[in-house]
Amino acid sequence: MKPAPRILILEDEFALRRLMKLMLQREGFEVLDATHGQEALDLIAEHGLPDIALVDLMMPVMNGEEFARAVKNNGWKLPAIFVSASPEAQEVCTQLGFACVKKPYDFSILLATIRDELAAAGSPAA
Repeated sequence: MKPAPRILILEDEFALRRLMKLMLQREGFEVLDATHGQEALDLIAEHGLPDIALVDLMMPVMNGEEFARAVKNNGWKLPAIFVSASPEAQEVCTQLGFACVKKPYDFSILLATIRDELAAAGSPAA
């Protein structure tokens, strides 16, 4: 049996973060969550790299773009999907080479994007 893919959610809005976490757990994913990029980096230091990250662009302390650049600067291979309502999200996704899902989103589209990105990364958990 394959291990459950581990997803790291970076989202500062409590209700949205909780809803994403519950829905993804129902789909069989293991989920870690953080309210900003620095908290996510701390979780990675404690638990290791997840299989994929869902990243909001606009967050306090360390935003999504800063988090993504920190991941790249560390040389980590971490597939990520920016999930954001920000108008500049698509541009940031293109610059950093990440997928992008615009808020508000249909959960089935987010789920399909997660599975596609896991498969493209060759994740054994996909």
